Amino acid sequence: MIWDRERYIAHCNFEFTGREMFCDLFGPLIGLEEEWQRQGASAKEIALTAFDWDYVLKAPLAGNCEAITGLTPRVLEETPEFTVSVDEMGRKTKLCRQSATIPLPMEYPVKTMDDWLKVKHWYEFSEERIDREALLHQKELRDKGYLTIQWVPGGFDEPRQLMGEEELCIACYEEPELIADMLETIGNTCVKVMERVAEIVPIDCLSIHEDMAGKSGPLFGPAQIEAFLQPYYQKIWNCARAHGAKIFSQDSDGNMNPVIDAILACGVTCLYPEKSTAPGWPLKAALTNLYCAAISKPSARSWNTRCPVL
Repeated sequence: MIWDRERYIAHCNFEFTGREMFCDLFGPLIGLEEEWQRQGASAKEIALTAFDWDYVLKAPLAGNCEAITGLTPRVLEETPEFTVSVDEMGRKTKLCRQSATIPLPMEYPVKTMDDWLKVKHWYEFSEERIDREALLHQKELRDKGYLTIQWVPGGFDEPRQLMGEEELCIACYEEPELIADMLETIGNTCVKVMERVAEIVPIDCLSIHEDMAGKSGPLFGPAQIEAFLQPYYQKIWNCARAHGAKIFSQDSDGNMNPVIDAILACGVTCLYPEKSTAPGWPLKAALTNLYCAAISKPSARSWNTRCPVL
């Protein structure tokens, strides 16, 4: 069943909408799409929209907050087992074709402040980030019930793409000014992009990708979230909310339980997915009740498990 934006927003803010959503999160498993295609499945069947899943129609907004590097990806070596490439950040990457769908970087462009200053322009604002013609079309879609989504770089994930996980975590202690400057630069650009986007079409949902945790827990603790992520999150959320956003959605794999309070203090209203492989997963219902108990308080933040389809 298709949910329109009004019903979906109400549901994500714990208003009564009749029932819970019944939806798939990630689509077919690796290899299943190709198998279904060989068996003659339609495009709607592969997208799962032919089945009775609930989903909301989405309009990702044409305001680009990501890195604009000007670099062209290229393949260096390809075998049946792996592919070695250079990606749009200039990183040499390797994809193990039998077991993965995402190539892993073998090197990173930033190790020091001087390295960052050489690539800082990737994240600075320019009018080329705004596709006004596409935004006019997205306004029409919103009027038809589509949910407008503004994607922004992750406060953990984007520095991780530039530095790697180990160097990023060390830099929080040894070069905190480097991480702060990265996030200030990205945050300022996000604000300028959203201001221009909102001149044409209101923003319904602010969405951020982090993937900052594994089975044993997150790579940033509460102290790092408060010091680095909170100023960035609050800057972009305040802007998005001023331009109509009702949902601030964070996507992070793994066990985020130890930092839920810290993440909510940043303004996030929706955390997903909740992984069954993470330790403590049976506590999901208890955690949901704990964080949603205060939803009637206007100043409360809520841990929202109702946002599985963005």
